[in-house]
Amino acid sequence: MLTALASGVGLLLLLAAAAVPSGRDPRAGAAVHAGCLGVSAGFAVLAVLSLLAGLPEGLMPLPFGPPWGAVSLALDGLSAWFLLLLGVVGACASLFAL
Repeated sequence: MLTALASGVGLLLLLAAAAVPSGRDPRAGAAVHAGCLGVSAGFAVLAVLSLLAGLPEGLMPLPFGPPWGAVSLALDGLSAWFLLLLGVVGACASLFAL
């Protein structure tokens, strides 16, 4: 699940980078919003699956971060609730933007 979460964050960063040069094209904007809708819906599904599973996964260390400590990604119960909130609100906002 953590790999899917990290992939979703990476996809959102790629969509943000793709939105900058294609800001005036309405079809490209619709494609960016559709991609954000898909990623946000995936976040919501991932959060529900994590909440239903109940047990937190381990930590996923990331290869970047500040020099004084490693950055790690984890998904426990509380962060799954916030991920569910972000997924639902992001999907609603992206659907409204379409």
